Amino acid sequence: MLDLYLDILYSKIKFNIYKNMCRGFDESGSLSLTEVFCAELICSMENPTVKEFAKFLQISSPNASYKIKNLVDKGYVKKVRSKDDKREYFLNVTEKYLRQYGTSEHTAKLMGEKIRNRFKPEDAEKFEEMIKIISDELVE
Repeated sequence: MLDLYLDILYSKIKFNIYKNMCRGFDESGSLSLTEVFCAELICSMENPTVKEFAKFLQISSPNASYKIKNLVDKGYVKKVRSKDDKREYFLNVTEKYLRQYGTSEHTAKLMGEKIRNRFKPEDAEKFEEMIKIISDELVE
């Protein structure tokens, strides 16, 4: 049963992400779904370099640079020059992106509140410990 419930949980989280990615997509027309995915990936990777972004997607650096340039031009991503290596840039989503597409932090905060309200404090703490182990050790 654990496998089944993990699959259900994963599906619900995945569908929530997809829903958030598509929210506003048709109305604004400012980002393609691929661009929303790239911006969401940049947000999730927490300040990746262009090289890290390209490596993760298994695309060429010029292809990654093209995708990033479009997001920068539209105001959804910013490039921050590295203080150590002036040739390197870190990528961040902008407030404009966060306002339009949001982040998973809000959902996670609501879920955390529901867990703390529903379960005994010691059970919630044990669940927190288990989630940390799953995140740190079991999910690659």
